Amino acid sequence: MIQDSLEEFLLEEISMNRLMIINESGIVDAELIERLWQIMISNKSPIAWRAAWTIWHFTNKRKELMRPYIDKIIKGLLQYKHDGQKREMLKVLQLFDIESLEMGKLLDICYSFLINPKESLAVRVHAMQIIFNISEIEPDLKPELKSTLLFYMPNTSPGFKGRANKLLKEMENI
Repeated sequence: MIQDSLEEFLLEEISMNRLMIINESGIVDAELIERLWQIMISNKSPIAWRAAWTIWHFTNKRKELMRPYIDKIIKGLLQYKHDGQKREMLKVLQLFDIESLEMGKLLDICYSFLINPKESLAVRVHAMQIIFNISEIEPDLKPELKSTLLFYMPNTSPGFKGRANKLLKEMENI
């Protein structure tokens, strides 16, 4: 079914129900993830972001399928053309122990997303969370994150403010 016509599947209506059926069928393996990965990095709309969304849903409980892609995800974050690709790959990165990632490069990328008002709310919020996770390992980063969040909060969306307030409260409790 999906093995034969992956691109058609992604271009049709994709839904959680369809993904659950496939997830439970046992056909989600490293080969299928590789095929989805190749589609995702093609940057073709809408299939690239749909592949990213599918990857997330197939691997969020089986993160080891994505371990071989960690460095590729980080290197590709700035090349992804669609918010959905960035959002889903930031979510994948959050599945892994932050210390196992290339924290310096990831920090730079996530800050570029966080401070860019042209990025989608979801991308900015996931970038904010990753920066916070890194600051848990490197506490010297907390003052910069706090001042950045306070600077951007007045002129942003309720979703941004909500996540920022949550993280600011967590920083105060430490």
